[in-house]
Amino acid sequence: MSYQVKTLKEHSEKPNISNNDQHWIFKCAAHLTKDGALTVIQNMIEKKSFKFSSKKNNTLLHYICKLPQTDEVLQFGLKHFDINSKNGETPLFYAIKKQIIPNVIFLLSKGADTSIKTNDTILHIAARTGNKELVKIVFEKNSSLTATNFVNFIFHLLFDLFNYLYYKNKKGYTPFDYACINSKSIDLVKMLYSEDILKDKKGFNLSYINTDSGSSTEIINFLISKNFDCKMKDGSTLLHSYCQKSRDLQMIKYLIELGLDVNEQNGNTPLHLLCQNNKEKDIFTYLINSGADVNLQNGNTPLHLCFWYSLPFEIIQVLLNAGADLSIENNVKIKIKI
Repeated sequence: MSYQVKTLKEHSEKPNISNNDQHWIFKCAAHLTKDGALTVIQNMIEKKSFKFSSKKNNTLLHYICKLPQTDEVLQFGLKHFDINSKNGETPLFYAIKKQIIPNVIFLLSKGADTSIKTNDTILHIAARTGNKELVKIVFEKNSSLTATNFVNFIFHLLFDLFNYLYYKNKKGYTPFDYACINSKSIDLVKMLYSEDILKDKKGFNLSYINTDSGSSTEIINFLISKNFDCKMKDGSTLLHSYCQKSRDLQMIKYLIELGLDVNEQNGNTPLHLLCQNNKEKDIFTYLINSGADVNLQNGNTPLHLCFWYSLPFEIIQVLLNAGADLSIENNVKIKIKI
């Protein structure tokens, strides 16, 4: 008998089941593929000795769907628990989050409701994983190929695209945004972009991209080729993002060559952000040689920030050689003395 099944039996046979017992029952019961576990759970259900829902309203089916399972186990779960039972999220949400594709396919084939939303749609969650196969399965389930005529096809197509590709969560992100942020492949980005015929390009912005994620130069190039806006409402651009988060000199060069302004201010210029988050001399040198003004202020000049963040003297020297003015006071009247 496996450890999970043994623990399951021990906790389930107690006369009074505590919250801690309940936690272990759910955790062990999810491993239903272990020898004997299915029988133990079946007996508990028949005896009605345990309420199979947690304080968060998770049913056993939620737990089952978080792990790879056989069809027998999944069928068992559906027999006893509502496929759309939710704690805010249904079992389908859990399977998608964990990227258990066989479970996702099974739940969809059994009629799992794909229209349920929390903060996100199921397509948001799939896109956030960056898993192209998973996104394709989820999106195609909502396709309009089953429409009975052309008018129905167009109606359902527009409805699906609006609800799944264009739907924004509380952070203002669409599934397409998450694909751009998290995907390590251009293919997923192209797949969602080609489907999104309702796209309002002004509604999307490159600057949200996490430059330390899987977003590659190829993805950036593709988005820019589609005329996506490089500037956010606060005045920052993708160049600000890269100077703040990345050490990718080649991408910074590329963005400057595209024409992004090295002195664009959203309170900070790219050089200000570089001083706060970067110690790469080559990037400082390139930015300054590209026209970055070393004396612009955000309350501090870049030189003030270099001292504040204890940057190496070789970087301070780069700024001084470029004309950084020691006599400029910051917003609290502090001058730099060397």
